[in-house]
Amino acid sequence: MRFNHLPTIGIFAALLWGNLAQAALHDRGNGLIYDDILGVTWLQDANLAASETFGVSGIRDDGSFESCRDVGPWLHAMRNAHYKGYNDWRLPKNSFPVNGHTYQNDLSYDGSTDNAYNIGVPGSAYPDSKAYPLAHLFYRSLGNQGWYDLNGDRNVQGCPDDTNGCLRNTGPFINMQPGIYIDSDEFCDAIIGVPPPLFMLTFDFRTGQQSFFSTAMVPPLPPKPFVLPYRFGDVKGFRHVPTLSPWLLGAMAGLLLVLGGYRLRRRSSR
Repeated sequence: MRFNHLPTIGIFAALLWGNLAQAALHDRGNGLIYDDILGVTWLQDANLAASETFGVSGIRDDGSFESCRDVGPWLHAMRNAHYKGYNDWRLPKNSFPVNGHTYQNDLSYDGSTDNAYNIGVPGSAYPDSKAYPLAHLFYRSLGNQGWYDLNGDRNVQGCPDDTNGCLRNTGPFINMQPGIYIDSDEFCDAIIGVPPPLFMLTFDFRTGQQSFFSTAMVPPLPPKPFVLPYRFGDVKGFRHVPTLSPWLLGAMAGLLLVLGGYRLRRRSSR
């Protein structure tokens, strides 16, 4: 009987492709983390403003900002300082709604709107959505859960009612805060002449909620917002090579053992 390798090879190829498609964060050193799914480089210090003000006022001791009138100048000062060797730092950019065509502010628990928990998680309305970089980082890359599950039930096991809440995993990041982060700098940059949008976007690292805040609110910001800048592209001098997880390496070793055992049995039966 001839052994057909094609199904085995097909299964192996599927496992390999699935592994390479998983979100991966790569520590590039010098306080920089490359995200090979979003194609951006994050700051490793998720609360840089607490230790580096770049001479800008309006930043609290814990790194949160008083208002957008302070976030905009801080970003520009960061760029002008060529922080970590780059002058294109920005806040995460949302380019399209989660459904791909229309922003919806109704609250949802299955990630089906833009005011939602569980955006992009498996089983959600739009799994693997990359519409909101902070949500993708929180749920997919870091593996955290939402305050509510997909059915709207309180997720007590994944999100205890303590200081950190749903922020149980921070990966290679440091100083990540269980609080609200600004998810777009378009409104904050309005102080230098850019017409402000009708709303601004935030992400709550304690609950996993993506939210809208109307720019007509007074004040327009949620309480104590933090910022986590990134820049597009990888770190200079690095060429990303997909890595294999320990699980897949074990599967490869098992497959080789199975094929080797089969060949030995064939030889001994001759």
